[in-house]
Amino acid sequence: MADTGKILLDHFLSEREKDTFIPELSLVALDRARAMGYSAVFLGGDPKLYGRFGFEPSYKYGINHVKGIGNRAYADGCLVCELQPGALDGVSGTTSYYAGE
Repeated sequence: MADTGKILLDHFLSEREKDTFIPELSLVALDRARAMGYSAVFLGGDPKLYGRFGFEPSYKYGINHVKGIGNRAYADGCLVCELQPGALDGVSGTTSYYAGE
């Protein structure tokens, strides 16, 4: 499923359109998640791209990807955005979902 979105973006959108579409979609998704009462959102992606929207590597919060130990790409690409400040205080653990796995 994750690959499908990338194919659609790469095939149908110009680079300029991607620069507009991804930020708009990300902000709408975060606003909806916040309105639905979610306190944090996780995703697998490019930290440079999604960092603009408040996403950080989840290991900074004590939440590690199972493949992230010793693999910087997984560690940096497993991202989280706190929608409510302090939502992840005291939370730790391991996730195994990333890039369609």
